[in-house]
Amino acid sequence: MYEVLRAKDVPTLFVLVLVADAFPVSLGAADALLGAGPAGTVNTMFYVGSCACQDAFAIAAGRSALTLVQTICVLPVVCAVSMVIRCLNVQQMTHPLASFLLSGSRRMCAWTHAAFGKGGRHMDILVVVDMQNDFIDGALGTPEAQAIVPKVVERMRTFDGPVICTRDTHTPSYLSTQEGALLPVVHCVKGTPGWQLEDRVAAALELPPVDKPSFGSLELMDVLRDCAGDEEITSITFCGLCTDICVISNAIIAKAAFPEVLVAVDSACCAGVTPESHERALEALAPCQVRVI
Repeated sequence: MYEVLRAKDVPTLFVLVLVADAFPVSLGAADALLGAGPAGTVNTMFYVGSCACQDAFAIAAGRSALTLVQTICVLPVVCAVSMVIRCLNVQQMTHPLASFLLSGSRRMCAWTHAAFGKGGRHMDILVVVDMQNDFIDGALGTPEAQAIVPKVVERMRTFDGPVICTRDTHTPSYLSTQEGALLPVVHCVKGTPGWQLEDRVAAALELPPVDKPSFGSLELMDVLRDCAGDEEITSITFCGLCTDICVISNAIIAKAAFPEVLVAVDSACCAGVTPESHERALEALAPCQVRVI
């Protein structure tokens, strides 16, 4: 990277550093964001995302200093909140202030993705449901859940659009709730290791996760709307755990919230409580006009 930059015979080099927990700007999007300017300058944007292995990228095209200054002025709040989240590791915190910062950051980062991210006027969204340790190899883990982890991670990394993860989130008083009475297995208590996303899933994630206290999430529908912004959602694809509980619940809620949008479930990237209940859930989705792929 640096050798390439040194080899450029240009009079001016402008560097914009974005330290962001969730700011998925692609090379093409950044190029459009900076806009056309006079030839003879190079704008280099380094992007440090939540994945440590994510490479920095450069735009070596004619750009003006004014355009770059305008760009910096557009995004100060997003950058500031993202830096706070990275420094404080807010995703692992349980304080109410952390929840406030996380919610605000998720909405701002979704907005920036819609405004400056990949795609034109149409957007595909991937929702990864509850890929948490307790559902994989913890309190409610299954071999089938463990088997889909590499597939889900690959789906996340190759998906052309925003990827949103959900986290099943309970309190220590879980057993006193209606869900706890019917499913008396303590799991996904906020702040515990079992509540955390599986490490490989967390490493592939860019947008902050959506915490949900129940099977389906109405807040998730708001996040999907925020993510789209002024763009038209073309499709919403669900994968994750468990097919017969939280995946089917959120897929049907999404179909009700977005009746003209293609809602799909990626069966190869899902696992149910049992293989049989997984198959029954997939069969139940078709009459609700949710496509199984």
